[in-house]
Amino acid sequence: MRYWICVCREENYPYKTEVYGEEREWWKYWEDSEENRKYPLCFEIMREGDKVLCYEATTHIFKAVLEVKDKFENNQKMTLAFERKVGVSLETITDEKHYPQILKFNADKYSPFSENKSNLLFGTFFATTKEQFEYICSLA
Repeated sequence: MRYWICVCREENYPYKTEVYGEEREWWKYWEDSEENRKYPLCFEIMREGDKVLCYEATTHIFKAVLEVKDKFENNQKMTLAFERKVGVSLETITDEKHYPQILKFNADKYSPFSENKSNLLFGTFFATTKEQFEYICSLA
């Protein structure tokens, strides 16, 4: 099992309007265009059973834990299922009390967190570690 952070805008958030408990399809491409989401490699290596911490960029909140249920159409599409609400703000994450610990748990590649906080969560999919994933969720 791998752990991921997915950054969405409100208009493409997989669980908008608090409709939890059902599965939603998630595409590698934006809407009907052929433009790849940022870091498409992460999308391609995500597999069934992986956990996804969904960050909603418009409100700056880590909203939910999702699970990858299925990958199909040659890794261009996957189904995400809601697991649980989280509700951790970006302000909490970047607080000097928590941010050093979050950095300590960074994944080797594709991490959304850096020392200088530049490009913080700028992209779509990021690898994370189990420890970082659980630490962020524990702040709820």
